Amino acid sequence: MPKTIKILTSNNDEYEVKLVCAFSNQGNNYIIYTKDEKDSDNHVTIYTGRFNNDNNSYKILALESDSQWNKIKEIMRKMSNCEEMMLMDDVKPVEVKSPLLLSETPTQAKVTDTILNGMDSYYNKKEESYVLDNFDKIFANLINKVDNFDNVLTKINYHKTVLKTQNNELEKEKKILAEERKKIEIQKQQIKDSCQKLQEIINSLTEKIKTIE
Repeated sequence: MPKTIKILTSNNDEYEVKLVCAFSNQGNNYIIYTKDEKDSDNHVTIYTGRFNNDNNSYKILALESDSQWNKIKEIMRKMSNCEEMMLMDDVKPVEVKSPLLLSETPTQAKVTDTILNGMDSYYNKKEESYVLDNFDKIFANLINKVDNFDNVLTKINYHKTVLKTQNNELEKEKKILAEERKKIEIQKQQIKDSCQKLQEIINSLTEKIKTIE
């Protein structure tokens, strides 16, 4: 279950929220929390922002860019998948303490229970416990990926063989074309030589005709 933390507004108003997760990524700390707000489709509203810790004084800040928000959405998706969660070397859970000062407006979004529970499992149960609880699923997924990799490798080797065969055929055709080109060049030279001899004969006959006349 998500733990309860307190948010302090700039007006010194304080209210409680449920901490879904807090993590670090690429030099930034992020926090995701919820007020248990649900819509008609049972989607839960979450609040996401950056936070810093200055001498145990926690301050929530707005996200800096759309690319940062897109990165967080990708991380949330991976947190709901135990296999992908294991590969998130650049994402680490971090601790936060109440109260957190709401310095800037966080980003709001709606998520399904699957996403929410995945983030909760990742953060509150911690990665090691989560992996143990889902070991069979993780192992089955990894085996499936190995099988898929073998199939892909087989297809790659097949296409390499086909390409090699096609390349050999092209090399043969190139050699044949080169030989034909040589023959054409020889024939062109022969025709040129014949034309030159014919011209010499014509010139000789022309001179003889002039002499007779």
